[in-house]
Amino acid sequence: MNPSRNFSWPELANPWKKASQPVKWAFLAACFFGVLTHIYIFTNLILNHDSVWRLFYDNANLGLGRWSLQLLSEFSTRFQLPVVIAFISVIMLAFTAGITVSVLDISNRIIAVLTAAFLVTIPSVACIFSYMFTADAYFICLFLNALAVYFGKRFRWGWFPAIVLCTLACGAYQAFICYAIGLFLIDCILELFTDKPVAEIVKKGAGYIGIIIASLGLYYLILMALLAIKGTALSSYQGFSTINPMDFAGFLSKVPQAYKSFWEYFKTSPFSTGACQVIQVLFLFLAGGALAYLAAVSKLYRNWVKTLLLLLGVLLLPLALNFVTILVQEGTVHALMIYSFVLLYVFSLKTVEMTLQKMIENQTSDWLILHFCSAVLAGILIWNNFCVSNMAYLRLQVCYENSFALANRIVARIEALDGYSPELPVAVVGEASRALYGGTIGEFSQINSLTGTNDWLLYSSEPHIRTRTFIEHYMGLHMPTPGREQKELLNSSEWIKELPSYPAKGSVVMYEGIIVVKLSDGAIR
Repeated sequence: MNPSRNFSWPELANPWKKASQPVKWAFLAACFFGVLTHIYIFTNLILNHDSVWRLFYDNANLGLGRWSLQLLSEFSTRFQLPVVIAFISVIMLAFTAGITVSVLDISNRIIAVLTAAFLVTIPSVACIFSYMFTADAYFICLFLNALAVYFGKRFRWGWFPAIVLCTLACGAYQAFICYAIGLFLIDCILELFTDKPVAEIVKKGAGYIGIIIASLGLYYLILMALLAIKGTALSSYQGFSTINPMDFAGFLSKVPQAYKSFWEYFKTSPFSTGACQVIQVLFLFLAGGALAYLAAVSKLYRNWVKTLLLLLGVLLLPLALNFVTILVQEGTVHALMIYSFVLLYVFSLKTVEMTLQKMIENQTSDWLILHFCSAVLAGILIWNNFCVSNMAYLRLQVCYENSFALANRIVARIEALDGYSPELPVAVVGEASRALYGGTIGEFSQINSLTGTNDWLLYSSEPHIRTRTFIEHYMGLHMPTPGREQKELLNSSEWIKELPSYPAKGSVVMYEGIIVVKLSDGAIR
């Protein structure tokens, strides 16, 4: 007798079976569109100015306040592995899409799919992937913020894990807390269309605010403790070291800028053609009209408090989604920091869905027209995002090829020197002329503001380091660094100062046993 015939495995908990159909569709759609949109960068080593020298990097950035970034980066090792990082990132984006659909109670499958498509194609995703060495940790951070909202909404004691999750996420990348803030606010706005009393909605909103304040406070306390333990100071990058959490006047002074930059993004998006900008305006106007219709048929005007809260919520939405502008008081808000802007599209889709439900309940046949128009407009915007992302990757590829060609010519000049030996130290002076090298082609100007796609892989804040790293990592030529005394000798030499800049003849020379590559005037550090 075979005992295995009488044995049966116990039924295990299966979250996939418990998930609703829209959540499943959102998850699968995010996986599909995420891979389809970004497969170019997933299957190639495409670099930006920072990832050039972070081919092997552990993401330890306590000085930037990112005390949990190294921990969240451990899943993909310290190597910049595009396929591994891509797998983790897409899964995190898919989980975020599923959770977002669940939090907002999206029930229409088409709208769930469009929501997921927006979440994975918004140009900020391409910008984040250009910093491939840290992309997986950033998208884990995004998922943690979405999960925090889920716990905060669904469970009575969910505020505790929500605070823990938001705090941990802030420790990896602070800007993504805007996703949690925006999702919390949207949930409160949607509650106004239910039969819940105003007091209950206000209490819920106050609880959400408490979660965000507690998370930011706990994040800051942990940061200060770790800085004290490690004996490290905050970096001056983006004015981070000058941020005073008690400077309420300074934070308030940034509110107008937050609104201005938010509306400029949607009014004249730098990632859209003129035609797509018109489509975007039409889509947002359609969503605005749907919201007004929803408020009218729900007879929200009969409750002036709810009406006032609705107006207040809509007015606060840009501030919530662009809260990073307030947090970064003296710095510049980059494209990868405004991922939360995607929630305006998500909110618009949810508004359309609720309007469709009301129209069907009222037996209004025009609901098919609204459904079709919203889906078509959203689809065009998603297609535009798809194209823009791949334009950004193409630009990075062209930039890499240009930089590789320049580095190859520099190496050829070095190896052609009389007396050259691989053991000789190499001093790189200045940076190559940006007027002569580094620029791609004018047609790429449409995506200039995607931070991760600037043209100058060999430049940035310390061009001599980037040039040396690029040549060593991607050209295979080891260039020993001059010692302190050799640097002093070169910096004090008038002959070196009078050398012409690259590519002029005599810009790559041998001097006192040191190979000197003079790209421009400057000191050797």
